[in-house]
Amino acid sequence: MKSKKPPYRLSKTLTMVEPKHEEAFPILFAEWEKLKSMVEHIKDPPILRQSLAWGLLGAAGSFLVGAITLCGEVFMVRRIICWAISAAFAFSGVVVLLFAREERKGRKETSQAVIREMQFIEARYKK
Repeated sequence: MKSKKPPYRLSKTLTMVEPKHEEAFPILFAEWEKLKSMVEHIKDPPILRQSLAWGLLGAAGSFLVGAITLCGEVFMVRRIICWAISAAFAFSGVVVLLFAREERKGRKETSQAVIREMQFIEARYKK
């Protein structure tokens, strides 16, 4: 007959340690899932948008300098083109900055909602 050995082996050198006693708040699974989903919606800061916006504003400034420094009748069409490009870049940069600001506000509101929910749970169990 074959002897059946278990697929694992326990070592007698292990010492089980009890966890330290600390205060804790019991929380319902539904509340825990709600908090997790709220935290998942908090995104990283919009670094790409801010960099793009400042790049566009920098390009607008460069074309603005070009439009100001071009003199004479020969360069009149080029000045108009520089002014137009400068205005377009400036407008685009401001729009991207506004989108980044709105995203930051949304992220801040979500994080504040998580804190409020946690304070609500904590207030339920205060003595």
